[in-house]
Amino acid sequence: MNRRVEFLIAGSPTDAFLSQIAALKLSILARRWDRWQPEIRCFLGGPVDWNTMQRWAPHLDGVDIELLAMSRFAEEGLFAQIERRMDAASRNVGVHVLLDADTWVAGDLEDLLRNLGDLPCVAGCIAHYGFPTGSGHARMDDWNTLASDVIRRSLSFEHEYALIDRDAPEPERKTPFYVNAGAVFITERALTKIYRTYLPIRKTLARRLANPYFAGQVALALSVAATNTSSIALPMRFNLPNDERAASLYPDEVNDVRIVHYLRTDHFDRHTIFASEANYLAFLDLDLAGIDRVFQDSVRQTLGAAYPFR
Repeated sequence: MNRRVEFLIAGSPTDAFLSQIAALKLSILARRWDRWQPEIRCFLGGPVDWNTMQRWAPHLDGVDIELLAMSRFAEEGLFAQIERRMDAASRNVGVHVLLDADTWVAGDLEDLLRNLGDLPCVAGCIAHYGFPTGSGHARMDDWNTLASDVIRRSLSFEHEYALIDRDAPEPERKTPFYVNAGAVFITERALTKIYRTYLPIRKTLARRLANPYFAGQVALALSVAATNTSSIALPMRFNLPNDERAASLYPDEVNDVRIVHYLRTDHFDRHTIFASEANYLAFLDLDLAGIDRVFQDSVRQTLGAAYPFR
């Protein structure tokens, strides 16, 4: 029997998010699945336009969709759907994959899943830069202060931010295990271990950080450290941003990309490219380069030249 891998996606019930999730679904199902059974679940928070939901429902067939109560969204904002993924994760699943809606599965994931499946671990690609502070981006002393105050322990700085200048001073360059939230792989044994610790840490950080949006990413790093959970820094191919700096720093990863995180909007609007036929055809007609071109080619190969969401 194939093992289960659960893709958990957070979003809002809007054309932008629902179109991205519909495309992401097809990118997942288009990959070869020999030893794992993919399951896709989506958690939506915010005001619901039922006409929009009806328009996208046929293209989300097979996706388990949960609409969060407005009371929870009003209280917690975007964290409501983001964190619902973790407390609603299914049992007896080998690996849970937390995905942003603006990601695209461009290659095989089974080799990674096979290596992670029996471990109590969290795996992801190290974040591009430190979390924002009042004076720039986090340095080692910012991390040490948080760790001392919030989890009462010191951190190990074994990694470097993915897109920072390689000649930057060490206090700016080095980081603990702090991953970009676009694609995070958590085995079932690890999720059970860290979640109870994660939630109170995140709530504390949301009140403390200069930009509360980053509280979730930072909380994951601190909860992994606080619980001594094993962590694996993945190659950038498993969460590669469509960023020119990433293309220049990681050319080999571009050639073997597994997940594209199309968060940059320099050449197209990530929220609209799948939302209408005109926007889709315009996206395919763009003269792109680098990771944007890899993403575009993968979309064309997977979805075709005709708009798939009529």
